[in-house]
Amino acid sequence: MTSYFPGIVLATLGLLAVATSTSAEGGWILWSGNSQGGPDAMTYKPFIAYPSARECTKGIDVRARAEQRMDSKLDVKAVFKRTSATELWVEAPAGTRVYKCLPDTEDPRGPKAK
Repeated sequence: MTSYFPGIVLATLGLLAVATSTSAEGGWILWSGNSQGGPDAMTYKPFIAYPSARECTKGIDVRARAEQRMDSKLDVKAVFKRTSATELWVEAPAGTRVYKCLPDTEDPRGPKAK
């Protein structure tokens, strides 16, 4: 009689290893920040969740192109500054916006009060 137990254990361990390595990076959040004053008065809201940093930075690129098209149509003179791969600042007459990718474990709004 053949025992299937060792095969089942190995298959389970293999699936566990794959699941652990897949979730090691974790998710990334594209945050949208707005300010009518200066960078210190920035208010952030989560915009879109992505499975990886790479996908999140692509999301910033998509937002930048969309904003540039809209600003062009509205004849708004905005300045786009890519300060890092994971951050884009948009300075316009109506205020400053920022798009920032952060791991889902970080929150640009700071720690929550207890």
